[in-house]
Amino acid sequence: MDINTMNDHSPWWARAFAIFLGIMLLFTVANLFYLEIFGINGINHYSFGNEPKNPGEYPTNGTEEEQRKYNFSLSEWEDYRSYMDMMDELEESNVTEITQIFAILTLLVGIPAIAMFWTQNEKMLYFGIGFGVVSMIGEV
Repeated sequence: MDINTMNDHSPWWARAFAIFLGIMLLFTVANLFYLEIFGINGINHYSFGNEPKNPGEYPTNGTEEEQRKYNFSLSEWEDYRSYMDMMDELEESNVTEITQIFAILTLLVGIPAIAMFWTQNEKMLYFGIGFGVVSMIGEV
């Protein structure tokens, strides 16, 4: 088999990969807007007005059932507070900004990579590797 027949391939292999990259970039844009609107906390269990209330003082003269309910609500309140403290620390870190920076870099490398793969330019592999590296670093 000679080299010319081995290199004959359908242009749709590269175009299918370009379409795949385009879908990945759409998800990157969606993530970029999601982070901007909701922040790194996103939509969580406590986003719908079902935050537990502070149980207050222990019912020393209460029944056993009241004391059990108090212990349960106290445990739920402590879990909620520790979760909110953890989310506040995460929000104060620069994770959102770093993620958004890498999303923009992914867009800047991804759009030319899509064009290169669609037209099957000889530099398409370099742009594809660059897109993969930037995308993977941004995910980590």
